[in-house]
Amino acid sequence: MIWINIQWRAGHHSARRRSLHLQIYREPESAMYRDILLPFALGRVHEGALECAVALARHSNSRLVAFIGASIAVPIATGWMYYPSEYAALHEPAKKTVRTLSTQVDERLAREATAWEVRSNENVWESATYQTLPHARTADLAIVGLHRQDHGTEEAFANALLMEAGIPIIFVPGDVARMPPKRVLVAWKNTREAIRAVHDALPILKLAEHVDVLHVSSDAGTGRNGSDVAGHLLAHLQQHSVNATLVHREHRDGGTAPVILGYAQESGADMIVAGGYGRSRTSEYVFGGVTRTLLRSSTLPVLLSH
Repeated sequence: MIWINIQWRAGHHSARRRSLHLQIYREPESAMYRDILLPFALGRVHEGALECAVALARHSNSRLVAFIGASIAVPIATGWMYYPSEYAALHEPAKKTVRTLSTQVDERLAREATAWEVRSNENVWESATYQTLPHARTADLAIVGLHRQDHGTEEAFANALLMEAGIPIIFVPGDVARMPPKRVLVAWKNTREAIRAVHDALPILKLAEHVDVLHVSSDAGTGRNGSDVAGHLLAHLQQHSVNATLVHREHRDGGTAPVILGYAQESGADMIVAGGYGRSRTSEYVFGGVTRTLLRSSTLPVLLSH
């Protein structure tokens, strides 16, 4: 919102001079996600992710960019030069899928009260990540649906997008999710990835009624230091008008992920925010244990940043 305060000055020879002067005040905006990417790059639409993206875009007055693509594996990348008809038989159904889904999503978004755009890519011989990255790198946030029907393909796409896009991603596992969330759980760890996730999630944290900062202590000798930093983080969030509480839990034999998921259920959280951890292995990315468990097992949307 903008306020304009105007004072004016009369003519040069006026006995009573008044100054003309303009001051513009801009009210800080709680939502900083101006472009939200909704990628459907694996040849299918995820209704839960679409609903979340529409709700957040509407609430934030953001533009929603839906990207439609499909990717097929072929035995030899250059095989089309030698077997054009066989490869055309593989490509055409995938291209038709892209066109059909683009029309469906376009018609669906046309009914929503939000700014939107549908983009597509029929280069089905390219990987889903390769197709999506150019769009992700000009967005503030991506919202990705998890079908959990094909862990290999879906996780490979999620891994690569998180590690390479440079933006936060909300992974949506189900069909129903509250957006923006009323209660958020921040899985805190004293690492670069975790603090990146907190800052990337600030627009959502500021909209939430309450935020729990969960610190899981370990026996690795860094528990006290991590707890101290978590206390500083709490004060930092309060500077941003985030209603946050620090929660301590002990590490269990089953690992950190069950503690996070257990407290999320206990507290009635609507979303989990966490650092996204992964590593490169023979030219592909592999999630760390906690990140992988959250994506495979959480019933809530999970915002990850790397």
